Amino acid sequence: MTTISEVGVNAMRVFDATDLSKPIPLGSWTFEYNPASWQHNLQIANGTLFFSHYENGVFAFDLHDVGTMPFGQTQQLVPIAHYAVASSSWDVIVKDGLLWIGDSNQVHTVGFGCNTPGDALATSTG
Repeated sequence: MTTISEVGVNAMRVFDATDLSKPIPLGSWTFEYNPASWQHNLQIANGTLFFSHYENGVFAFDLHDVGTMPFGQTQQLVPIAHYAVASSSWDVIVKDGLLWIGDSNQVHTVGFGCNTPGDALATSTG
């Protein structure tokens, strides 16, 4: 399970939610250059987490190795990719290996290097 804080806290966290009554924190990330900025709309496709970060663009994280830390320790996650937009990015949708990024002025279509365009497996489903 992954959570983001839309207003003011600027913290993305990843949990093992096998037991929803006792989620176990595995990793986290904070955008250090603008700690008060907002995050919005996350999508996971094929083990990669994508999320919009308003004026800071869209970030991508590889979730395949999250949780390999010793029990009780959390991992400081590092983005594997970043896409900046000229205005605020509101949404990121992953469909068939392409990122559809909506900002306050237009929609960007971005091919992401680890996804093959047209691959239905590289699609966020909810």
